[in-house]
Amino acid sequence: MIYRTATGQVEHIGTVLTSEPVVETFEWRVTVISQWGADGEYIHPVRHVPLVLGQPTEYWTERQRP
Repeated sequence: MIYRTATGQVEHIGTVLTSEPVVETFEWRVTVISQWGADGEYIHPVRHVPLVLGQPTEYWTERQRP
C-alpha cells in the first residue's frame, strides 16, 4: 500500500493484511498494518491514517500471472 500527498509525493507505506469484498457497496474492506513514525505500528482500515501521511493510491501484490 502506498500513500501519497496531494502533490503525488510518496509519504507512507503499509502492508495489506486482509481484503474482503463488501457486497452491499461493491467495495473492498482493506486492513493495513503500518508504522506511524515513533508512535508504533497500527492495524487500521486503509483510509484511517493521520492526514500528514497522505491518501492510499496504489496496491501491490506478489502474485504472478499464470
